[in-house]
Amino acid sequence: MKVLVYPHDLGMGGSQTNAIELAGELVRLGVECTVFGRPGTLNARIEELGLPFIESVDPGRRPSLEVMRQLRDLVAKGGFDIVHGYEWPPTLEAVLAVRGLPGTAVVSTVMSMAVAPFIPSWVPLVVGTQQIAATEKAGGRPRVELLEPPVDLRHNVSPDPDALQAFRRSWGLDGRPLVVCVTRLAARLKLEGQLTAIEAAGGQQEFQLLIVGDGPARAEVMRAAERANATAGARTVVLTGELLDPRPAYAAADVVMGMGGSALRALAFSKPLIVQGENGYFEALTPETWPLFRWQGWYGVGDGSQSGRPRLLSALLPLLHDAGPRADRGRFGREVVEGHSLARAAERQLEFYRAALAARFSPGERTVGNVVAAGRFGAYHLRRRGSRLTGRHSVDGFNAVPVARLAAPSPPRRAAVQAAGGTTIVYFPGVSWEAVPGTDHHLAAALAQHHPVLWVDPPRSVLARWRGSGSAEALEREPAPGITRVTVTTPPGVTRPFVRSLAVAMVSHAVRRALRQSGDTPLAWICSATGPLLGSVRPGPAPRVYFATDDFVAGAPLWGMSTVALHAARERNLAR
Repeated sequence: MKVLVYPHDLGMGGSQTNAIELAGELVRLGVECTVFGRPGTLNARIEELGLPFIESVDPGRRPSLEVMRQLRDLVAKGGFDIVHGYEWPPTLEAVLAVRGLPGTAVVSTVMSMAVAPFIPSWVPLVVGTQQIAATEKAGGRPRVELLEPPVDLRHNVSPDPDALQAFRRSWGLDGRPLVVCVTRLAARLKLEGQLTAIEAAGGQQEFQLLIVGDGPARAEVMRAAERANATAGARTVVLTGELLDPRPAYAAADVVMGMGGSALRALAFSKPLIVQGENGYFEALTPETWPLFRWQGWYGVGDGSQSGRPRLLSALLPLLHDAGPRADRGRFGREVVEGHSLARAAERQLEFYRAALAARFSPGERTVGNVVAAGRFGAYHLRRRGSRLTGRHSVDGFNAVPVARLAAPSPPRRAAVQAAGGTTIVYFPGVSWEAVPGTDHHLAAALAQHHPVLWVDPPRSVLARWRGSGSAEALEREPAPGITRVTVTTPPGVTRPFVRSLAVAMVSHAVRRALRQSGDTPLAWICSATGPLLGSVRPGPAPRVYFATDDFVAGAPLWGMSTVALHAARERNLAR
C-alpha cells in the first residue's frame, strides 16, 4: 500500500506531528508513506524518521488549484492508493485532485476541536475525541472513526541527566518548582489560559513557569511575561520560543499544563497534568476526571474567565507542595498514555485505510455529498468575508468554535450510544442510578470508558416515582459520560405476579426501542437484577452475563418479595 500523507502545514503543531509520526510507524507495518507539503520546522522530524518528502508548490489561497494539479500528477505517476489529508484544506484539495482517478481513495483526519461542515460526507473521516465522533455521526456522516491523538512512547523519553541539567542552566531555571506549558501561542483557544498562568506565576512567585512555543500571539505573551517578572522581581516566567526538541522541557517539569496532543505527550514523561481550556477552564487529570477527557478531549470550557486563576491555583498548588500526590498522578498519567501508544494507533490507521480502499460509493452518493459540501463552503467563504469587513476575522479556523463549547458536558443520548463507534453493553443493574453508588455503578462506569453502556433502571411503579424523583422527565438521561439511562414506569404493585410480568415486558420493550433509536446492536448483556431480564430479551449472538451479587432467593423475605418468584427468575436468567 502506498500512502501520500498531506498535513495542513509543517510548522510545529499537534495535528501535523501526529501525521508524521503515524506515517513513520506505518512504515514499520510495511506501508510506503510519503509526506507532501510546504517545508517547515517539522521537516527535521520527517528526516529523522527517514520518510520521503515532496515539496508542495506555494498554495496561496486555499483550496489551491496549483496544489490540486500537482497532487493529481503525483498520484497518477506515483501510483498512490491513499491520499490522506490532515484538516480541511488538504482534504478538499485531495478530493478535487483525485476525482475520476480509479483505485485511489481519500481519507481525512481532523484533529481540530470541530469538523468543517464542507468536508464531503462520503469522505472517510478520523477525529480525535468521542464527543466530536458522536456529533458527526448524529449529523448524518456515515464513515467516522475515533483515533485519539497518539504518542510515540519510544521517542518521548527523558534525556540523560547531564543534558537535562544543561537545559536547566541554559534557560535560567533556578530550582523552584517548575510548571511547563508546550504550546502554540495562538490568539484563539490558547491565549487566555496562557495569560492566566503567567499572571498566577507573577503573583505567587513560588514556582517558575516555562512556556515553550511560538505563534501569532507571541508579542502579547511576551508583554505579559515582562509584567509578571517585574511584579515578582525575579525571572519567574521564562519563554523559550519554539524548540525543535521539547522533550527536555517536559522532563524538567514538576507539573505540566496543556491541551490536546501536548497534554498527552506530557503523560509519557510521568508528569502530573492540568488540562487547560477556555473561559477559565483548568482541571487536573485524575482517575475521576479521566472519563470526561476521553469524551470531550484534552480540553474544556469553564464558567467564566474570572474563575481561571483560582481554578488553576487550586489544582496546581497542592501538587507543587507535596511530592507524594505528584508521583501518584504521574504514574496514573503514564498508565493512561499507554492506551494512546503510536504503535496501537498505527494498527488502527492501517485498518481504516483498508476499509477506505474497500468502500464503494455510488455516483449519486458522491455527487450529492459534493454538492452539499460546495454549498456549505460557499456559505463559509461568505461568512469569512463578512467577518473581515467587521473586524471579527478568526485565523484559527475551526478551533475557534469547538464542539465542546457548543455541546453539553455529558454526552447527548444518541451520542452516548454511538460514541465509541461500535456496539453497546446493555446493563440491567440491581438498583436505580440515584441509589448509593456500589458495584453496578463502578463496573458500568469502568465499562463506559471502552464502550457505550445502556443502563436500565429496575422498573418502578408510578406511585414510587411520584413519591421519589417526580416525573420521568426529571431523571437524568445521560448521568455520566458514555452511559445512557433507560427508565420504565409501571402500574402500582410491581412486585405482584401480573404486574411483575408486565414490568419485565415493558423493560424489554424499552431496551429494544432504545437500541433502535441508536441504530446499534448489543456487544454484551449483563444482568445483576432480581428479575428474569436475560430471559425476556432476544440477545442474538452477543454474550450474556448473569452477575449474582447476592443470594437473591435467601434475601427475598428481607425485601418483602416472593421466594418462589425470585427462584424462578434466577433459574430463567441462568438458563440464558
